Order: sequence, then C-alpha cells, then structure tokens
Amino acid sequence: MAFLYHIVIWLFLISQCTGKALRNGKCGLNEWFDECGNHKECERKCNEEENDENEEVQC
Repeated sequence: MAFLYHIVIWLFLISQCTGKALRNGKCGLNEWFDECGNHKECERKCNEEENDENEEVQC
C-alpha cells in the first residue's frame, strides 16, 4: 500500500515539470522560460550596458 503512495507522489512531481525550455513572443532577446514554464531573465553579457554603475561585470 505504501508503494502506491510513492507512485502517486512520483507521478505528481513529474507532472509539474513536463515542458521543455521554449521561446515565445512574450520573451525578449535576453529572456526565456525554464522547463517548468517559469519566466527567467538571462544574465547580462559583457558588451551590454549596465543599469547600475557600481556593479561590475566579470567576464
């Protein structure tokens, strides 16, 4: 019986993250969706402008 509970929990966890990383019109060039569909922002590259002058980019 406990084995059945493990199967149910396992199936639930798998169902939460079944998509693949994708791009769509809502994302900018430096944005993407992770495998779970969460919107993520890409890290800045060395040639991109900084918003904070105090922050240094390490290449």
